[in-house]
Amino acid sequence: MNICAREITAGLLTAAIGLMTLAGWLFDIETLKRIHPAFPLMYPDTALAFVLSGGSLAGTVAGWRGMARALACAVLALGVLPLLADVTESGLYAALWSSGGGLAGAGHMSAMSSSVFILAGAGLAAVGKDRMPPLAQFAALGILAVAAFALIGYAYDVPWIHASANVMAVHTAFAAALLGWGLLFAEPRRGFAAVILSEQAGGLLLRRLLPFVIAVPAVLGWFRLRGEYAGLYGMNTGLALFALSNIAILTILLYRNARLLNRKDAALRNSEAQYRSLVGNIPDTLWTTDAAGKLLFISSNAEKILGISVAELLAGSPEEVWFARIHPEDLRRVQEAWVNLFARHHMFNVEYRYRRKDGAWIWLHERSLHVYECNGTLCADGLFSDASERVRTRLALEAGEKRLRAIFDAEPECVKILGADGTLLDINPAGLAMIEADHLTQALGQECDALVAPHDRAAYRAFIASALQGETAMLQFEITGLKGAQRWLDAIAVALPFEEMKAETVLVIARDMTARKLAETQLRKLSLAVEHSPTAIVITDVAAKIEYANPKFYQLTGYAPEEIIGQTPRILQSGLTARETYQALWETILAGKDWHGEFHDRKKNGQSYWCLQSISPVKNEHGAITHFVSVTEDISERKHSESVIRHLAFYDPLTDLPNRALFRDRLVQTVALAQRNEHAFALMYLDLDRFKNVNDTLGHPVGDRLLKAVAERIRRSLRYTDTVARLGGDEFAVVVQDITCAGDALRLAEHLLYLFTEPFFIEKHELFITPSIGISIYPQDAADSDALIKLADVALYRAKELGRNNCQFFTADMNAAALEHLLVENQLRHALERHELVLYYQPQIDLHAGTICGVEALLRWRHPDRGMVPPGEFITIAEDSGLIAPIGAWVLREACLANKAWLDAGLPEILVAVNVSAKQLRQKDFVDTVAAVLAETELPPHLLEVELTESCVMQDPEQAIAILEALKAMGIKLAMDDFGTGYSGLAYLKRLPFDKIKIDRSFVTDVAADADDAAIARTIIAMAHSMHRIAIAEGVETTAQLDFLRAEGCDEIQGYYFSRPLEQTALERFIRERSWLA
Repeated sequence: MNICAREITAGLLTAAIGLMTLAGWLFDIETLKRIHPAFPLMYPDTALAFVLSGGSLAGTVAGWRGMARALACAVLALGVLPLLADVTESGLYAALWSSGGGLAGAGHMSAMSSSVFILAGAGLAAVGKDRMPPLAQFAALGILAVAAFALIGYAYDVPWIHASANVMAVHTAFAAALLGWGLLFAEPRRGFAAVILSEQAGGLLLRRLLPFVIAVPAVLGWFRLRGEYAGLYGMNTGLALFALSNIAILTILLYRNARLLNRKDAALRNSEAQYRSLVGNIPDTLWTTDAAGKLLFISSNAEKILGISVAELLAGSPEEVWFARIHPEDLRRVQEAWVNLFARHHMFNVEYRYRRKDGAWIWLHERSLHVYECNGTLCADGLFSDASERVRTRLALEAGEKRLRAIFDAEPECVKILGADGTLLDINPAGLAMIEADHLTQALGQECDALVAPHDRAAYRAFIASALQGETAMLQFEITGLKGAQRWLDAIAVALPFEEMKAETVLVIARDMTARKLAETQLRKLSLAVEHSPTAIVITDVAAKIEYANPKFYQLTGYAPEEIIGQTPRILQSGLTARETYQALWETILAGKDWHGEFHDRKKNGQSYWCLQSISPVKNEHGAITHFVSVTEDISERKHSESVIRHLAFYDPLTDLPNRALFRDRLVQTVALAQRNEHAFALMYLDLDRFKNVNDTLGHPVGDRLLKAVAERIRRSLRYTDTVARLGGDEFAVVVQDITCAGDALRLAEHLLYLFTEPFFIEKHELFITPSIGISIYPQDAADSDALIKLADVALYRAKELGRNNCQFFTADMNAAALEHLLVENQLRHALERHELVLYYQPQIDLHAGTICGVEALLRWRHPDRGMVPPGEFITIAEDSGLIAPIGAWVLREACLANKAWLDAGLPEILVAVNVSAKQLRQKDFVDTVAAVLAETELPPHLLEVELTESCVMQDPEQAIAILEALKAMGIKLAMDDFGTGYSGLAYLKRLPFDKIKIDRSFVTDVAADADDAAIARTIIAMAHSMHRIAIAEGVETTAQLDFLRAEGCDEIQGYYFSRPLEQTALERFIRERSWLA
């Protein structure tokens, strides 16, 4: 039976005896409480202690150490408590076990039983404590001694043993013996148990003799006692028979065991001889050592391997003969293997370097076989062999494998191994990079054809299949990497048979040909680009002989390929390109640099052409020039365009006269020449009078043809040394060279004025136009070109002021007026933002009702230095400078705000009249501006009146009619100011949607005394009434004027007779304080 099974069985039987006894107490079964009525009882606490002890013993052997130790502690407590109760004479413990149920009258265990359980508890708790003495076995022997004492007492009928309460019951003794026996063998490799269970001679002898040593004296003693009780012999005879029987039986036993030992010894000697013979003939060296490393045995071939005799090895210390000779790099690993061998029984298998006695290093392969106990100490067997050749072979293989792996990994091309099913088995780093894998595990086991482009996948599978059939397969195919990059690969594949893999594999070496593929594609593109290039491309050798020319070259030059190939570009030279250009060309390209320049070459048909050429040298890998590449662009049209552009840059495209830029250049040259030669010259500025009317009425084509005719007429009248230029629009300039006095310039100007007296015939139109001319003299008026221009312009302005169609020399007074004009313009620009402009309002009287019917908004400039400036001094300047637009908008807004304020203040509704200039009327957004002001000020449109002069309307009658109708549609009133001073026709007048016609003050001033003025006024009133318009007269200052106008039926009047222009607040008081009656 297995040792562990025996101990577990002993523990379970012990527990079973306890459980049966507890059942006897619980169910009051007397037979279970005591074996015989004459024997003592086993008390409940004793039975419980056996149950716990048996469980602890079984758990200890089974490996449940935690539970076993807990039960052992409980057993120890059950053994100690009764003794404490007896020593202290306390009845509490006895009362605990005798109270209630079937336990009534029960006592507690005896002192002898207590000693058993104290020993059992301590022994069970000490099991497995290897570093302590075998306390469990000492406790087991004590328990067995107590049990034997009790059992012999019962066997020999010792009354005080089974009759006294201080001894144990017979089944208590039996259970204790079982417990002691099981506890004795709970640690089979230690102490007494190890000796008994040993397979050596001592263990064998002890196992054979021990049962007889225990049983023979007990049995013989019992027979002797029975004989004495039966009266067969006396005590002395019984003792003699007992002694003789023991001697005879023991002698026979010793003889039989001696013969057994002799046979065992002979067998051992034979086995040892066979063992030594076997050990001596095997190549490995066998050894036996103790836990300290001391060699107890080593086979004879150790001397051959180590170079040290067996005697030296057995006599020497472990450090001297073994550990000191191990290579330092291997020593720690070997020492750890030995420590683990004896401490944890871990077998080792190591290779290490060992220094022989002669100093040579060898490789030893050593492994342990088993660990066992020998003569009370641990021993181990093992073997070692000289592994030098094998290790050298293995290291060489490993080095070779490392070299191959290094080559595999360092190979710049993709190297991969595929299984027969196309899965990836291995790949080098270059291959990983090629397929865009970050690590090897990401690629292994994957099917490589998944990366192949769909259009190449079938060819790729055939490529692998061909390799598996033993062919050397080649293929170019496209792949898409794991991260999406596309590559072209050029691959070769061969089969690699591996027997251990039971299948063929394929070695694939792939080169990334993406760059080459792209280069080929690029080359095809470049070839197509060259063939279809719009520029001529020529390639020559280093001697300038033409090797290639594209189609554009042949198209440009007219030559055929057979006429060009082998020739030099000199065939294209026309002789029109400077020799220095060719010299610079060759110096540049022979120096390895690019050359860019222009040639004036000749085609095959003799026609010359301009070309822009870039020539670049082509070098080989050594840097030597092998070819030249020329790119030629036909720039003949560009050259012509540049000539035209240069002409247009300095000449007026309409008249072909010098433009402003060329004129200023020639004027500067004339000034320099005049300074050098001390000559005088005149500068004339000429402007056509009312030229705009021609454009507006007859159209711009007629106006352009008129300008050309004017330019030609002026050009013919000048000397070849003089210069005439068109500065823009209808403005011309003339530089008259070498005059002796101002009279020469005056005569030429008068001649020009005379030339314009003749009509111009343009497209069946007979046109008359006059010029205004301003003249400045060098050096009399100024000594630099800019000043002469400015002064001539001032003189021209003066000529226009004096009625046009005249010439004026520059004078100092003109300059002062020009400066004054400039000063007023600059100050006027700030007047609006500085709130210097104000509005005055002059009442308009309804002659029929005698009441105020409206007011006219009149602009004034409250100048900080000059005081109140009337509009006549700045309105013209505002119109010339473009300031009239913002000023007019401000006037419109302020007038509407004032009228709305009067309306809100409770005054009766009146019209507010606002004057609008021609430039304001021509603004594209004029109507929108008026609508926006009305919306902002919330003034009803019918309370606003827009006044326009007759000349303002007639500058562009059609546009004016459209604007006036739009204003009329909004509900705004319209008035024509200064009627009779312009040149409007009655046809236009009837179409203009005016509500009022205002008689100009020039007709009102002498209306009572001058019959002509009276007739004009009477006619205007009659015409207004006949056209259903209101007639209003301005400038009424006398009673005579009032009486005339009232008599003629004039509807409204305005003038100083009733009121001067008033400010907003003053006008409000004026309206409130006066009542106007007819």
